[in-house]
Amino acid sequence: MNVFSLKKELKEIENYNQSVRDENDRLKHYIYLLKEDKRFIEKIAREELGLVKTEELIYLFEDH
Repeated sequence: MNVFSLKKELKEIENYNQSVRDENDRLKHYIYLLKEDKRFIEKIAREELGLVKTEELIYLFEDH
């Protein structure tokens, strides 16, 4: 391998490492929100799990 190809490979590895660090930071923030933010937990429960509070009334509309 020549110096040019090694430098190119190093740059690709550095870019990949940065993307992994960015993803890790995003996941750390998501974990923090899940542990500490009750509004965020409620949002996830509603949007992803379809949960509702006992006193709420749900309307379902059919698409035609």
